[in-house]
Amino acid sequence: MHRYSRRSFIKTMAAAGCGTVLSPWAFVSCASRPEFDVIIRGGQIADGLGSALFAGDVGITADRIRAVGSLAKAVARSEIDAGGLVVAPGFVDIHSHTDEGLLRNPRAESKVRQGVTLDVGGNCGDSPFSGQGDEMERLRSGRFALNAALFAGQGSIRQAVLGEEARSPDASELERMRDLVRQAMEQGAVGLSSGLEYMPSGYAAVEEVIALCKVVAEHRGVYATHMRSEDEKLVEAVEEALRVARESGVSLQISHLKAAGKPNWHKTDAVIGLIEKARAEGLDVHCDRYPYLAYSTGMSIFYPGWALEGGREAFVARLNDPSQRRRMKSETLAKVDANGGWETVMVAGVRAEQNRAWVGRRVDEIARELKKDAYEAACDMLVSEGGGISVVGFAMSAADTDRIISLPYVMIASDGRAMSAERAREGGRPHPRSFGTFPRAIREYVREKRLVSMPEMIRKMTSMPADKLGFRDRGRIQANAFADIVVFDADTIADQATYLEPWQYPQGIVHVLVSGAPVISSSEQTDDLPGKLIITQNGV
Repeated sequence: MHRYSRRSFIKTMAAAGCGTVLSPWAFVSCASRPEFDVIIRGGQIADGLGSALFAGDVGITADRIRAVGSLAKAVARSEIDAGGLVVAPGFVDIHSHTDEGLLRNPRAESKVRQGVTLDVGGNCGDSPFSGQGDEMERLRSGRFALNAALFAGQGSIRQAVLGEEARSPDASELERMRDLVRQAMEQGAVGLSSGLEYMPSGYAAVEEVIALCKVVAEHRGVYATHMRSEDEKLVEAVEEALRVARESGVSLQISHLKAAGKPNWHKTDAVIGLIEKARAEGLDVHCDRYPYLAYSTGMSIFYPGWALEGGREAFVARLNDPSQRRRMKSETLAKVDANGGWETVMVAGVRAEQNRAWVGRRVDEIARELKKDAYEAACDMLVSEGGGISVVGFAMSAADTDRIISLPYVMIASDGRAMSAERAREGGRPHPRSFGTFPRAIREYVREKRLVSMPEMIRKMTSMPADKLGFRDRGRIQANAFADIVVFDADTIADQATYLEPWQYPQGIVHVLVSGAPVISSSEQTDDLPGKLIITQNGV
């Protein structure tokens, strides 16, 4: 066996017909015409690391990229003509809520048609990694159109130990929660998420969160937080998240960073200052954000935490009690006003057939039709729906959104779910981010506004989230990385989903490969299900 220096190895490989090999160890041997499973030819390669795009080919064998460069003399079992197209790593959606939804819909159409090849669920404190149920075992054995990873949910873990009680745990209960976090990390969770604006997650004091995050830090995981406030107490919420990172040593991911409601838009400068000061001090802090001006959540988020204690049945009982309804009114209205008022809140989904007419309409409009005060109408609507109504709220500033997405430590994430257009039509009007986030970010911020370069935008969608989660062999186009790849037309890529018609797939995504297998071919979805639940090595 010959031994080669780096330079002589490349020369020998090229002379043998392997073309220009960018990684000297892309092959260990080579016949005169090396064979790959797939060659993607003639594209403009965005490596995912922020480098300038360059012309080249990508050779794939099994589930890995084996060579990147000029492979003109190489042959493969199949080839993809990427002439005039961008070849990029598959997009990593670091903040998703698909979770066990993959079991119901393994094709994950709305995500793979955006170019997403890794969907990271278990966010906002709610996760199958909770110590309860069999979803995890089913996810472990499942096959999907894309890969998936999961956070453990702080809210789910708290509920497993304390139920819906609004109290602090005693020492033994806290240790049980820490044990569940440890178990989740050892089983492959990427970290711990919290949803401190939701209950029961928000019943936890900061000291409780710090105690759990110390376990996450021991396993080199990430703490992803939907903070305690994104409106009136936004600055205090950022300070709390940074305190958790400082005192626990955990890597921090601030979920969907925003200032919601016009009265709070001026706070963006302050929170960016806090984050950048912490980063300058050495804290590992990143954020994510979706490229839309509206959020999506449940209407109950506007109500005080005490009103939600005990779950939906108890909440509905309080709504039906006139004295309790009066008691929660001032705090609820303050929260609504901080987010822009009832006129900014659109009903996105209901369960009862008789309430379908509410979908796509604002709460103030519905109230006028019902000839009720908007607060009373909202309470009655929640009672009719058993305590839960999904809403879309138009509360963010365009200038703030542009600024946040342009920050070098902010990733693109959907905060949505993988779903099919057909099922989405049946279920109401979900936020269009589930169908359009990644193409929209490229269209709006790269091609139209020119606020972010193409290489940098691709980095925000690929290597940055992959590296944050410890997936060093994903999110990049380089030899030995997993062959999760998206091929798209930079001139036409665009979202088509709107708030009133969100179930529209994007355009411009031509090919998507997951582990080397095509899930989108010539803009059409295949029947392949090459994806799986990715288990991290953080627990090792």
